[in-house]
Amino acid sequence: STLDRSSAASDVYKRQLVQLVKRIADVACMTLLDHTLQVEFFPVWVDGRLAGDYGVSCGAIIVESHIYLHTWPEKYYCRLEVSSCKSFDAERVVQVVEHILGATQIKWCCVDWQES
Repeated sequence: STLDRSSAASDVYKRQLVQLVKRIADVACMTLLDHTLQVEFFPVWVDGRLAGDYGVSCGAIIVESHIYLHTWPEKYYCRLEVSSCKSFDAERVVQVVEHILGATQIKWCCVDWQES
């Protein structure tokens, strides 16, 4: 499914994204710092100009690093980044995204964390 512009600014959508971040932290056995959890709507490029509050960024700091979701609804695209200094089951995270957002086409990859 795609992110529906008409519902992007609704409280229901905001609660859904908060639930998503909390559930991801839970299934990945990460420690969410609740006070850092934010959802912000912003304008996106439509016909060569910034318009509306269609885009959304949602995320939180976790003790292990961070979880962030950024959307580009005008491109029918969103990017989820779950960064952690410990390993976690990425397939379970994808299942959570599928379930909560109703996503049907998810392309994902894991990038191993490396010490510098």
